[in-house]
Amino acid sequence: MLLKLFSLIYLSIINIRNFLYDHDWLKTQRLSTTVVSIGNIIVGGSGKTPITIYLAQSLIEKGYSVGIVCRGYKKKSKGTIIVSDGVNILSNVNACGDEAYLIAKNVFKSYIVADENKTRAAIFIEKQFKPDIILIDDGFQHRRLERNVDILLYNTRIKSSKYKLLPLGILREPIKNINRCDILINTYDKDSKLKLNSSIKKYFSKMNYELKLVCNDEFISCIHPKEAIAFSGIANPIIFFNQLKKYNIKIKKELAFKDHVEYSDALIKKIDSSINNHYVKSVITTEKDFVKLPLHFVKKVDIYILCMNVKIDKCDSLISEIEYNFIKLKQH
Repeated sequence: MLLKLFSLIYLSIINIRNFLYDHDWLKTQRLSTTVVSIGNIIVGGSGKTPITIYLAQSLIEKGYSVGIVCRGYKKKSKGTIIVSDGVNILSNVNACGDEAYLIAKNVFKSYIVADENKTRAAIFIEKQFKPDIILIDDGFQHRRLERNVDILLYNTRIKSSKYKLLPLGILREPIKNINRCDILINTYDKDSKLKLNSSIKKYFSKMNYELKLVCNDEFISCIHPKEAIAFSGIANPIIFFNQLKKYNIKIKKELAFKDHVEYSDALIKKIDSSINNHYVKSVITTEKDFVKLPLHFVKKVDIYILCMNVKIDKCDSLISEIEYNFIKLKQH
């Protein structure tokens, strides 16, 4: 009953906020650069970071210069942090947050900034680096910053019963607000069957997984271990553990930690204890977790990474949508 009350209070706050933005009573910031938001309507994972990486790589291959704004969730530093200047990674995972650092490791030649104030970060990137396009990671609810293209991800693996407003469920705002987006990407290659405005374009994405061995900070294809400990600190650990069942590996222990977990000495000791108790020499984790592991741990065990790559069906058409808005903005 108490959760339902809190959910109603939360709904009122969200509705008032959106009403104020819809009627221009809350002011927005417009940039001279093309802004593309990649967002979510739920808490937890929908594949925003892999999609951001994929779109950034696709745009760079097309010859565009790209800036990327991340919140830097759980970063230790406050304010605007330059994660990458397009040539070098200038920050560490503790200072900028795991997702921003992971993007920097995967997207070369991009300007990446982490800041709890995404509008401030976008203004900074525009002035400092002058990119052609700025991608806003997890930007759907950040309405203060105007965007030229609003992309929303919809996780089709999550049961509809969970699509209730916080704190009763996982919705950040009412499901009808999906119609605020320009493009809807159904993740995991399955149709959401939502009632959408006719102007919204639908795409489908699919996650591909490959198990690789860490060797001198590189991920290489290899023979899989016969047995291992598996651990992760991500929003949907069940997906990670279920994927491992497809390999012929005996998982002696599964350790699921909270999302964005910090690998403290105490937590590393817990993993070490599981390794020793089950007499294994190998561990399997995610790339997001790996970038946070201390060097002394990385050196003493064989670490396998379940690498995740996303593919968007008809991606050329989606990129063309972004290009159209880039050209339109330049003409003005």
